[in-house]
Amino acid sequence: MFITMRSLNRAAVVAGAPLGGLFADAAGLRPALWLGAAGITSTGLLLAMSGFRTASHDDEPPPESAPNP
Repeated sequence: MFITMRSLNRAAVVAGAPLGGLFADAAGLRPALWLGAAGITSTGLLLAMSGFRTASHDDEPPPESAPNP
């Protein structure tokens, strides 16, 4: 799972960096930085308002996968 998440992260960087550069070139540096800050803030707010904060992981296996004595 870790490798999959790392691959998705790297793919986002590969796609986002050139797009951010093109936007900064077209609109200017200050608007590009504001857009990036707004994106990071909105992502944090979405995660804070979702069920992500209360998600938990049980350490015990489900009953059907427990070994039978």
